Parts: sequence; structure tokens; C-alpha cells
Amino acid sequence: MIVPGEFAHAYNQVLPALEKLKAKSDLILDGLAINVEGRSIKGRIKPIESVILKADKDCLIKPFEQIDDLLAATVVVRNETFLPRVEAAVPEFFEVIDKVPRKTARPESFIYDDLRFLLKLKPNPVEVDPELRQMKFELQFKTEMQAAASSATRQLDYKTQWLSWNRTRWAGRLRALVEMVDDLLVRLAEEFGADEPPKETYGVYAERNKIIHILLQSLDPGQIPGDRRRLAIIVENLLKECKPSVSSEEAWISNRLEAHECSRFWSSSATAKDGSPITEGGFSGLNRRFS
Repeated sequence: MIVPGEFAHAYNQVLPALEKLKAKSDLILDGLAINVEGRSIKGRIKPIESVILKADKDCLIKPFEQIDDLLAATVVVRNETFLPRVEAAVPEFFEVIDKVPRKTARPESFIYDDLRFLLKLKPNPVEVDPELRQMKFELQFKTEMQAAASSATRQLDYKTQWLSWNRTRWAGRLRALVEMVDDLLVRLAEEFGADEPPKETYGVYAERNKIIHILLQSLDPGQIPGDRRRLAIIVENLLKECKPSVSSEEAWISNRLEAHECSRFWSSSATAKDGSPITEGGFSGLNRRFS
């Protein structure tokens, strides 16, 4: 593509400032991503060819002032349940210029329509840079599913070499599938994210849920690892080694906790829930933690 000399000169003049803005915003984005339990995709500066095409398409007189995404970055979150946290967290890290309105209006339309903000760096009295204070950039938020779909559809209908109805149709189908999966993930999170265990009929899961439930009831939250599934499997395997006899459902846990054969289960340096040290090993020590 032939770039007019005057346009190239104007682009090269603003490029150093965009690079400085990118370096500073990338560092802050890492903190924002951690805050919302997501991950950041470093900012990208719009190449000169894209700037020219956008300026011509939108009839922009001052493209370097009118284009909002000369610098754009992305934060990816697990699913849409995290988006309210995103909206609350963004003003803590950046100065919000605008929240870009969603474009989708028709229910049958599936287009690129991620949550986006126009931002500036917050004033820093220690490091004053008037040029950067006037520059804005775009921050996009995607779910993991949206990020995957965006990568897959980019070459189908956005950066395609030739126009194709089939390719555009496939891109729309992928976005529709992503929206359905995102909605399903939200529903699953709402259904299975409750504090109370589900009414499980599958025997293996029912017993493991009992283990998790009694540990949650008996131990402090800080003593429970985040991976409850693996914790339940470990305890289940150790209980199998003990092979206690059970006579009723009520005795399911207590009989296992009284077993002495599994002395390697808990270290002697453990502490009881009341803070006192546990000197005895095995499930007698574990039972102390439950008392």
C-alpha cells in the first residue's frame, strides 16, 4: 500500500507517544487483570495502513485526534459473571472517558460487540507528562470464549483477502455459538456455585461431597485448599486404607475419623480449630481439628 508522505510523517510524529502510553498502560493493565481474576493481552498500536483505511472509510479530517483505538488493549475474564466486577474496577485504575455503547440491536444479529471503554491514564503528581495525559486508548473486555472466537473469526470476515458469503456466515455462526456457551457457563456458575452441596445421586460424587461438607463445617476457611475436588479424592483414598466398618449414614464420617491406621494423614505440627497444637497423629489428630 502506498502511504502519502504527509500522512506517514504525521503517523511517525504520534508513534513515540503511543509507545510510551502503551508501556505505561500495559503495567497498569496487569494489575487490573489480577483484580478481576483475568489475564491481560498487551496493547497493540494500530498500524499506519489501518489508520489510513479507517480515516478514508469514516471521512475523518483529523484521524490522529478522532480515532479512539490508535492504541487498544484487552483483558480476558472467565465468563460474563465477571463483567460487573470489571465495570466497577476500571475507574480504580484509569480515568474513564466513555463506555462504548453496544452495537447489537437486532436479536438475529451476531457481530463483534465486546464490552469496551475509552480511557486515559490517571493524573500522577510525581510523574507529570502532559502529552500522555491528553491521549486516550481503548480497552476491550472479552470472556475466554469470546477471545477464542475472535482469534478464529478474524481471518474469516475481518482481515480476509476476498469477500465470501460463506466465510462471513461461518463467522456469524461461531459468534452465535460463543454467546450460547457463555450463557451456559453463567447458568452453570449460578447453579453449582452455591454454598450448599447439590443433591447428587451419583455415588462417587455423593461420598466426596460428604467429605467436602464435613471439612467445610469443621475447619477454618483458610485451612481448606481451593481445589476441593482433589482434596476429597486424597481424603477418600486415605479413608479406604483405614477400612472402618459403618453401621449407619450418621456414622459415615465419625467412624473414619476414629481410625488410627492412617497416622501419616496429618502431621504432628497441625493445630486444632481452637489454635492449640495437635501432638497425636492419624485421624485422632484430624478429629481434634474437627472438635
